[in-house]
Amino acid sequence: MTRRELITKTARETRYSYNESSIILRSALDIIVDSLKHDEKVVLTGFGTFQMHWRQERKGRNPATGEDIILKARKAVHFTVGKTLKKKLKKK
Repeated sequence: MTRRELITKTARETRYSYNESSIILRSALDIIVDSLKHDEKVVLTGFGTFQMHWRQERKGRNPATGEDIILKARKAVHFTVGKTLKKKLKKK
């Protein structure tokens, strides 16, 4: 599902206009990104948790040349699926 499809479906189900739904989605995503930038955990009960994790420096491989490279240590977003979502996905 693309962002456009998500906005369209949200607009249809909530009876908000496409533009209003777009603003709401953009605002929600901006809030999540801003929280992650400030190392805050974002918990969406029933859906999951977004959290920043520290990745250690590690060895990798350039797929084009096959040569070994060093991947620098960095922060990365980690998503943990919530129990409710897990149960809903297992039912199908």
